[in-house]
Amino acid sequence: MNSRALITIMALVIGLAALSGCGDNESELQRLVCEVESVNAGVPLISAALNVGSDGAPGGGDDYVPIDFVPVVFRSRALNSSMNIPEDGLYSSFIITGYDLTWTTTDPNAPATLSDFNVSGGMASVQVPIEDDAVVTVLVAPLEMKESPWFQAILNGSASAFSASAQFVFWGHVSGTDHQVGVPAGLMVNFIGAVAD
Repeated sequence: MNSRALITIMALVIGLAALSGCGDNESELQRLVCEVESVNAGVPLISAALNVGSDGAPGGGDDYVPIDFVPVVFRSRALNSSMNIPEDGLYSSFIITGYDLTWTTTDPNAPATLSDFNVSGGMASVQVPIEDDAVVTVLVAPLEMKESPWFQAILNGSASAFSASAQFVFWGHVSGTDHQVGVPAGLMVNFIGAVAD
């Protein structure tokens, strides 16, 4: 086989891999795989502009603006059962170093400016030992979101509640390497005006 034919075949193989979505920054292609077991214990988040407290009415002394954080549970495992990765050895844990968050929705009541609250390079830090769980808490709805005009409009009744999906990619690497890997996850969020304790 001449070199031109070999180069053509290699280019076709690489092109097919790219089209199929294969990439070396996916967790499932690593020696140690990290997965998200749950986000917010597997239930949608209710994000309210105001918590009216225990009296159940706005304007009382116990009102406050809730800032929404959610727990994310990670678990790591060997790529397959034939791999032996000793605990506390090289490549024996996955280290989460940050995250991206992208808001998506098809709800017609959602504001066009929801994407202003996308996060790129958010801070997170947790070490996930092999065959074990680890939890990190992630900020989903900060104070700036609660104070935005569209959220305040939901609170005062001039806009409708809506739902959106928070799509996460958690970034990290296997211990002993610095190769960044993305771990995807998602969370449904219901945006409403007020809740009570």
